[in-house]
Amino acid sequence: MLLTTFDDESGRVPHQNIPVETIRRQALDLGLILYTIPLSYPASNKEYLNTLANHLDQFPFGVRRLVFG
Repeated sequence: MLLTTFDDESGRVPHQNIPVETIRRQALDLGLILYTIPLSYPASNKEYLNTLANHLDQFPFGVRRLVFG
């Protein structure tokens, strides 16, 4: 499973500055499930963590670890 956040206005993944659609196509090509979380940028670290936590709480399974990369 993959997860990414993206700027809800531009539709781009901030750190890589690429369209979230590119990430979706890559995940599809790899046969992986991709979850996307829209964020309004710039977001403070607190806003980022709160938004992430709220979305993770809605997953139909428990999340025990996250890796940033």
